[in-house]
Amino acid sequence: MVYLTILVDKMRVAQEQLSQRRFYFRYFRADAKSRKWGMSVTTCGKSIILPEDGSYPPRQHPPHYHFDWEHGRALNEYQIVYIPEGYGLFETKNQKIKIRGDNVILLRPGLWHRYRPKPETGWREYWVGFAGPAYKKIFDAHVFPDKSVFRVRESAGMHETFEALITCAQENGAALQQTMAAHTCLLLAQLYASTLVHTPSAGEASRVIQHAQEMMLDSKTHDLPLEEMARQLGTSYSSFRRTFREHTGVGPHQYRLHLKLRHARDLLSKTELSIKEIAFQSGFEEEQYFCRFFKNAMGRTPSSYRKQ
Repeated sequence: MVYLTILVDKMRVAQEQLSQRRFYFRYFRADAKSRKWGMSVTTCGKSIILPEDGSYPPRQHPPHYHFDWEHGRALNEYQIVYIPEGYGLFETKNQKIKIRGDNVILLRPGLWHRYRPKPETGWREYWVGFAGPAYKKIFDAHVFPDKSVFRVRESAGMHETFEALITCAQENGAALQQTMAAHTCLLLAQLYASTLVHTPSAGEASRVIQHAQEMMLDSKTHDLPLEEMARQLGTSYSSFRRTFREHTGVGPHQYRLHLKLRHARDLLSKTELSIKEIAFQSGFEEEQYFCRFFKNAMGRTPSSYRKQ
């Protein structure tokens, strides 16, 4: 795993981390079982594009997926491209959109497009391609707005889901296609939740959820029982829990766990504290539970995460 630090509009990567491991991707053929399943993953990957990398994208991709800026491309599948850090540009025949960190590009079959990072900054990207009648049914229901670029919050959980998806591809275990398809469905749900947060009709509910998120970040209230939090926000717990899930894609308990996970990742990356101390400072009462939760979410143990 490689980490990026963005300061203002400059991208810097520690020199010892500059290696071929900045890139990982795989391409898949749908087998008979995945076709029966109704959904299959065609490709997934991640990469860090540095300012000095020059041409984009890297040329190791198959011809059908590779494109240059002059000609662009159109795919016969869906893709989610997540840009958690960096800046760039996305274009179709009808629009030009500036890309920034925490943007998601949602590509539909047949859409001509092209995108690239800003040469001065580069960017970090994740992607997954997918196809099948089950996915088509979702899009035919028009649950997503008719646009290609969305903004998601870091707390939406897409980073963790992409890492879990890629770890699954690397381990190449049993029921690979079905497991990757499940991660892809979660990505779609997280993206859908972000559209609800930014819909004007969300109104008062959005403000309640935003206030709840602020309380979870505040050191004075971050461990407040959720039932009490709902009471202070003027709503019943059942309504609070349902609305929270509709707006964020996860329940309030899971959301708070992900905030703790993010804090733990920072401590692992930036301090030499013991795993036990990091678990305690991140709000986990037991080291064993923290390690198990961390591995399930990130695809590796805290110690392995820190080493890499």
